[in-house]
Amino acid sequence: MVQQNRITARTNLLGLIGHPVDHSLSPVFQNAALNALNLDYVYLAFDISTGDLMDAVRTLRTWRLKGINVTVPHKEKIIQWLDRLDDTALLLGAVNVVVVKDEELVGYNTDGIGFAKALDFNQINLNGKQVALLGAGGAARAVLSVLIERGVRKVIVFNRSFERSLQFQQWAKNSFATVIEIDNWESFINGQSSFLSQVDVLINATSLGLSQEIIEVPWNGIDNCELVIDVVYNREETPLVREARKKGKKAFDGKMMLLFQGAESFRLFTGFEAPIGVMEKALNEALR
Repeated sequence: MVQQNRITARTNLLGLIGHPVDHSLSPVFQNAALNALNLDYVYLAFDISTGDLMDAVRTLRTWRLKGINVTVPHKEKIIQWLDRLDDTALLLGAVNVVVVKDEELVGYNTDGIGFAKALDFNQINLNGKQVALLGAGGAARAVLSVLIERGVRKVIVFNRSFERSLQFQQWAKNSFATVIEIDNWESFINGQSSFLSQVDVLINATSLGLSQEIIEVPWNGIDNCELVIDVVYNREETPLVREARKKGKKAFDGKMMLLFQGAESFRLFTGFEAPIGVMEKALNEALR
């Protein structure tokens, strides 16, 4: 909880922008970490529609915010209004952290770090695995970068926009000299894709599930799938994780990815290493 009696005219402002954001637990654990280190900051969430994004970015300078996290649907579009990107954000073409440095807006991406540490936390070895990746946006790019680093054998991408899938495929080839397979979304949900029987791991990197939407997974077609990972999280299990566990598969959602990417964001914002134990405790308490 924010210690409001500490807020003064000198208190530094951090935030989260996205649409929607009312489900977000980032303010809970970020403020817990700030309080634990007795730092004069406060972290708030701002629901910003796509049409208001340009004006919102301008306020970073005029209101002298120190930095923001960026979530769906703004991770790619926000780039056009930033001054520069770090190497990872430039590679991924997506930003989830903006830091104000001497009135310059610098974009970063900590999603890959978050996903990699979530895999380690859950003791997941992806070497040699064949992965079905749902999504072709900023989160999917971060996930793919980690999958390649971890030695997966094959990645098959399914996305609701096939045009986006083609762009994603070309990006992967240009960025990593890696050829990924793509198939259309209807082939996935109808269980007709020839790739499905090869899948060891299913990863959802779309926003589906954020508001408890159900992904029509063809469970009978992915009998060999042993692990399901949902990048999405909410206060309850996501429908995908809940259904996967009913099918007897190991499954986890995006809470730990959120925590670890948030810890790296904290370091970028403040210059201090995040008290990860404090953040995890606050997150768990909020979820209960």
